[in-house]
Amino acid sequence: MIDDAKNPTDNQKISFVRAILENGITSHDDLIEQRIFTSSTAGGVEVNGLNDLVSTAGTGTVGGLNSSTETWWKNQFDSFVDGSDMEAAMTELFDNCAKGSGETNAPTFLISGSASHALYESQLQSLQRYVDTTEADSGFKSLAFKGAKYIFSHRGSTIVYFLNPKNYKLTVSSSYFRDKGDTQQVNGQNSFYFLLYSALQFCVTNRWRLGHLFQA
Repeated sequence: MIDDAKNPTDNQKISFVRAILENGITSHDDLIEQRIFTSSTAGGVEVNGLNDLVSTAGTGTVGGLNSSTETWWKNQFDSFVDGSDMEAAMTELFDNCAKGSGETNAPTFLISGSASHALYESQLQSLQRYVDTTEADSGFKSLAFKGAKYIFSHRGSTIVYFLNPKNYKLTVSSSYFRDKGDTQQVNGQNSFYFLLYSALQFCVTNRWRLGHLFQA
């Protein structure tokens, strides 16, 4: 195998295999991050994304419940035009999810793509943007809104999701997380491959406590 020839010593082989595994895990985790926002039926198995779990109009069938019929199962939703009304729309949506001050089911983190995250940051006054002084000292790496952390993902869109780990979570099988499949020979070549896979699903409870803010 050409890789064996390029890495003949044991130390070289260990470093090479470690690099391959790290690259595989990075690719594996990036696919999971992509699935956070979009659903997939790859392999015939549905992985639920936020586009279905927390939808634009609160509609859809999640967990066997059709929110068009069971209206109490609709998630909260609102829209904004640009930076001039974004904070007002976020405030109203947050309050609708919280249902009252001091609620433990209020959103504790917000997530979107970089465009909405940057738009929100551009509207902030200097004392609004940090969660605590240590994060402020480190350069405002974590923005905040009403005490909830606001983060972004390169896989996200302009939609801002209002979430709480009590009501939205990733459930993973401890036995099948980043598990390595069997090594397979590549036909006609002096090489082999193996798959990394996980058994997981994104789940929601109290869907009406979750929010979806989209740009109109």
